[in-house]
Amino acid sequence: MREQHATDSAGIGGSGAGVNASEGKSNERQPSALVTALLADYAAGALAEPFAVLVAAYRQMQGRGSAPAPLAQPVRARASTAPSDHAAFDHAASDQSSSSQIWDQISAIMPLALRSYVARQHGAFETLEWHALLPGIERCWISRADGGDAYLLRCRPGSAILKHSHAGREVALVLQGGFRDVHGRYRAGEIAVADHTVEHRPVADRGEVCIIFVVLDAPIRLTGLLGRLIQRIFRV
Repeated sequence: MREQHATDSAGIGGSGAGVNASEGKSNERQPSALVTALLADYAAGALAEPFAVLVAAYRQMQGRGSAPAPLAQPVRARASTAPSDHAAFDHAASDQSSSSQIWDQISAIMPLALRSYVARQHGAFETLEWHALLPGIERCWISRADGGDAYLLRCRPGSAILKHSHAGREVALVLQGGFRDVHGRYRAGEIAVADHTVEHRPVADRGEVCIIFVVLDAPIRLTGLLGRLIQRIFRV
């Protein structure tokens, strides 16, 4: 399927079927209805602003044809102690003096549509802060609105998000690195789409820090006894 306003033929990878962004061939990763619905809503101008920004940013990443330079360090993280082989991640997390420089690096890997959206929401990147979400995973809120919540996730190599389901639509654009779940692997420039039919446990690739832009229109629901307990206590 080609969206009405697109000039490229690359599809969307993710928790559903589509076209692999780097190989240009069909895959079986998610029900095609999820991708079709997202593209149709974008073409019709029916997406809330955060979702529309994500799709526009995806198209811009496809247009430049290559992954951005990797971002090696986090910003203002409040993560718990990590294993020794990730000491550099945690050391950088506690270094407040380099936050401006690191946000410059983060801005550099963002497509223009996303960078402009963040600027409209916050004025300056330096006003944004990372907060520990789970061990090895930090979240930075971009916007919280009726049309959809938007945030960045920064995942230490090999870290995992707890298994969860969805009460609505969730779309994730990989800005750097990659992650995998039961449906497949998603690399920089690819989108993962999930809805109430999808339950998964995303795990970041071990090669480099994974940076993801996430938009969702309903909270995720952690599954399993431990997940439900964590969500109840910490309101993840």
